[in-house]
Amino acid sequence: MAVVRMQRVTVLALLKNRKGILEALQRTGAVDVTDLPVSDDAFEKAPMLESRASFKRSVANAEQALNILNDYCGKDTNFLSAFAGRKPLSVNDYEIFIDERSEMMQSAYRIISMDKRVSEIKGEILKKRGEQIALRPWVSLPVPTDFSGTASTDCFIGSAQGEIPLHEIVAQVAEKAGDKGTGVDISCVSASKTQTCIFAVFLKEDKKLYTDIFAELSFSPPAVKTSIPPSELILQYDEEIQNSEREIEKLSKEIRTYAGVRNAMRFMIDYYTMRDEKYEVIGKLLQSPHAFVLTGYLPAGEEEALKHALRNYEAYLQFDAPGEEEETPVLLKNNAFAEPVESVVESYALPAKGEIDPTSATACFYYFLFGLMLSDAGYGALMVLACGGALLKFKNMERSMKKSLKMFLYCGISTTFWGLMFGSFFGDVIQVVSRTFFGQEVAFKPIWFEPVKDPMRMLMFAFAVGIVHIFTGLALKLYSALKHRDYGTALYDVGFWYLLLVGLLILLCQSSLFADISGMTMTFPAFVSALAVGMAAIGAVGILFTGGRESKNPVKRLLKGAYALYGVTSYLSDVLSYSRLLALGLATGIIATVVNQMGSMMGGGIAGAIIFVVVFVVGHSINFSINLLGAYVHTNRLQFAEFFGKFYEGGGRKFNPFGIHTKYYQIREDQ
Repeated sequence: MAVVRMQRVTVLALLKNRKGILEALQRTGAVDVTDLPVSDDAFEKAPMLESRASFKRSVANAEQALNILNDYCGKDTNFLSAFAGRKPLSVNDYEIFIDERSEMMQSAYRIISMDKRVSEIKGEILKKRGEQIALRPWVSLPVPTDFSGTASTDCFIGSAQGEIPLHEIVAQVAEKAGDKGTGVDISCVSASKTQTCIFAVFLKEDKKLYTDIFAELSFSPPAVKTSIPPSELILQYDEEIQNSEREIEKLSKEIRTYAGVRNAMRFMIDYYTMRDEKYEVIGKLLQSPHAFVLTGYLPAGEEEALKHALRNYEAYLQFDAPGEEEETPVLLKNNAFAEPVESVVESYALPAKGEIDPTSATACFYYFLFGLMLSDAGYGALMVLACGGALLKFKNMERSMKKSLKMFLYCGISTTFWGLMFGSFFGDVIQVVSRTFFGQEVAFKPIWFEPVKDPMRMLMFAFAVGIVHIFTGLALKLYSALKHRDYGTALYDVGFWYLLLVGLLILLCQSSLFADISGMTMTFPAFVSALAVGMAAIGAVGILFTGGRESKNPVKRLLKGAYALYGVTSYLSDVLSYSRLLALGLATGIIATVVNQMGSMMGGGIAGAIIFVVVFVVGHSINFSINLLGAYVHTNRLQFAEFFGKFYEGGGRKFNPFGIHTKYYQIREDQ
């Protein structure tokens, strides 16, 4: 376990060589560039916001065009593409793509434009179809819905909710008009359970009278105003919709002709992403009219490689050791066994300055605990086959994906081991299949014991694992304190706690409470008991008087020490947390057993075999998925809360070098 030591690097070069030097640094991917403050008038920073905004727009346009092509042509990738990694691209092919970038972006704009036009047409079609639906009750109206009458007559066109007989409408209008009106002719255009549509004609001098009467009777004008009769407009809309659909088909066909430019769109996304990152770095530089200065952090040992990368440019390079108070970025370096768990450590926090890298210790317990929680040899074998097969098949896999698969590969090996120890292979499938379909049960005996039949033994084992895990965390704190020659912390925060906890543990093992819970009776010689009492007493007194040592007030110091001593109860709760090892292990095995029993309910024979296979596949897939997730979550929880809480704080900044952080292509100079 190690945190890579960093070197501060300063590059001073002529401004005319800036482009070449930055491209060389980007290909090297070894320098985490620092944002330099402007300290005098000789240097300034170049404004890059407008250029970066332009690059981001280009990335967004290329992504939009790619998504459009995937929608119209179907995706040209599948689930396994995530394991294949980025496609290798030689520098020569990269240069060819760059020369064609203008045409590529024109294609992207054309694709976006056509898709936008398709969306507009679809919107127009929806609008026209909506108007057609609104006009259908008026299809027998002989005049437009905005008809305003003749030279001497006026009219009212409107509808009311519900089905109203025409004679009732006529009677109500006549009653309300009385002697005030000179007469009205009312026609029913259509009537249904939802609405009644009418067309009324009257003299112009009666317009206000009858308009008010119809409003009083809850009649309202049509929602759609037309300048031609509704029947003609509906037919006109049918023709326009057909023409629009033909235009959509024509545009869709043209968009599909661009299917071959998807790789070009992917390149444009990567190209402008690289340019955006490059211009971000340019914005961090200090430059004068003729020179520029770049500073950053470089992993120790990479100095010669950086010099070689910049050998063709006149540049002054200076390497310095960071200051004692300087916060350097963090880069972890571990062996093949521990490296996959670096992402777990990073998800919690990277080591702060002066802290040790906990990855190796975390890896040992991570694989151990994960396998103990899942603990089924069948599920473990599936994990090993799936992860191992993917690692062997996809040689160009991304490093982060490879690390994740390796982590689950090791977890699968651990799961298989504990499954054999506890006698679980897809639950009890071997026993069930042999008994149900072959008439004679074949036993699959555990190498150690079956937790389902002896849960108390499993619980004691889980607590023992928890104690070892917690004590290892304290040991790492001791190691870190001794490494930094902080002997006070080593004694006060670790030594006294070891004495107290070990002493209490020995006394607990001899108690009747332990015997009642575990079913085991442990006795020690009298001098061991006396020694345990002495250790616990020394540890307790030591914690009481040193737990608040940072306080100068003796009363406060003693009170804080008492509070620190009260923290012994947190160790009890931490150990109890490891009971989840029992809970998750039992859940996996019991659910698997229930699935097997359900599958065998139809008995033997062909029908029974078919039912068993279906239930087996579905049931175990669900059980495997749920408990795989549970094992992952709770393993992380035990690492973060119970283990890291004893020695690790974190807070370091991740080493983020200026490099080629592309999504689709991996540019290789050796191709």
